[in-house]
Amino acid sequence: KDNDDRFPSIDLSWSQQDQFGRPIVLSLPKNGLRLQFDGAHQRLRLIEITDFTKLSLKYSGSELVKESEGSTSPLFKRVYRLFGASFPGEYMPPSDGKLVGTYVLGWPGIAISFPVEHAVGLQEKDHVALLGSRVTSPANKLAIFEGKTWKEARKQLFVGAVSGPRNSALVSRPFDKLPGEIEAARINPNEGDIILSRRSPAPAFVLHLNVTTPQDLITELGAPDTKFKMKTPVHEVPANAKKNGVRRGSEVKSPPSSYSSTNTDTFETDFDSADAEDDGDRHHRDTYLCYFSHGMDILVGAAEDGHLVVKRVVIHGNLPGSAAFNRHRRLRWTMEFDIDSAFDDRDLHSEAHFEKDIKPELLIAYSDAARGPQTAMGRVINRCWDDNASESSFFLPDQDRSLADGGDGEQEGKWLGNVRLFQFPGLMFEVGKTGGVVAVYVGGD
Repeated sequence: KDNDDRFPSIDLSWSQQDQFGRPIVLSLPKNGLRLQFDGAHQRLRLIEITDFTKLSLKYSGSELVKESEGSTSPLFKRVYRLFGASFPGEYMPPSDGKLVGTYVLGWPGIAISFPVEHAVGLQEKDHVALLGSRVTSPANKLAIFEGKTWKEARKQLFVGAVSGPRNSALVSRPFDKLPGEIEAARINPNEGDIILSRRSPAPAFVLHLNVTTPQDLITELGAPDTKFKMKTPVHEVPANAKKNGVRRGSEVKSPPSSYSSTNTDTFETDFDSADAEDDGDRHHRDTYLCYFSHGMDILVGAAEDGHLVVKRVVIHGNLPGSAAFNRHRRLRWTMEFDIDSAFDDRDLHSEAHFEKDIKPELLIAYSDAARGPQTAMGRVINRCWDDNASESSFFLPDQDRSLADGGDGEQEGKWLGNVRLFQFPGLMFEVGKTGGVVAVYVGGD
């Protein structure tokens, strides 16, 4: 998003009815590309070339399309020279009475589609002779995927395990001491533990609330991508706040990334500039360690003995359509309760529908909390920014403004869709309109 000249148009689409079961499609029409990610892991599963005139492709140093051959798309003879012999592909007859079918020819990790004039018995013909004849037009699409053949790969394209890590640096620099990539989080609210499973051979890291220190985090997770120091709550505004320029009651911004969803570089405006308070005031403020690449924000603050410990962990779902989409990677999670067998925690996971699956089980686990309005109905909040696109104005949920009765409407900013906060003892869920969990907050009051 920071390169408008290179990517002038970006279209993102997803299913609101089945946001985790259906792929997320990122189209770059001006670049002739379409990228498809699975909904649950948000891993890139398929790269499609939809317009060969909008980009240049090379294989082993040779161009896939040569203008000297008089075509703007790959000819079969050119493809055959570059990729070599292949097994017969699949012929898909035309539909709706059209005269042109599609022949898909594949190699490991690559599939290319050729338009072919339809005739009876084409599937039984020699595919080399068929695709090299006049009835076949230059290729119109190319797909890149993980697998041996397109026929086999497409069956498990969006649900199969991905072999490589998300972070390409783990592949290109295997001997560097980079932190292990987190695969999933297992939350145990009763024990105050979060078990972070990592890619082999890295062992799991157990994060203990009110015990784990910032030094532990840096050792196991690496240095945070950035830090966000929380502003002093309104009822604790220091005496010198007014003279130093702090507005009483000003909202608190949430932990952001350098490039926000406003398509602008907001690094300078997203974080506290430290001009408003002196060093003594800032020293006593809790600080979020923002791990965008791990999908977490971790709040550290002083324990009763004065030592810094982890007080809260925010695990992000990175749901398309949410205000903070594309700030953090998606981190999947499960939740386990060590209580009697009558409680079923199998539906407590990041892909479950909150109202239908998660909330009913939590009301059983926290029967006393069921009477509270923040548990039963949830508190409606808004993620918005002002008309000034250079300033992100997201807020932390525990210091957010509640919407007035009446729900939707426009006030100071542009609504990006309201979310609800459901609070349980030691847990808080931020839920989008589709019922998906945007973020889960573990720990804190």
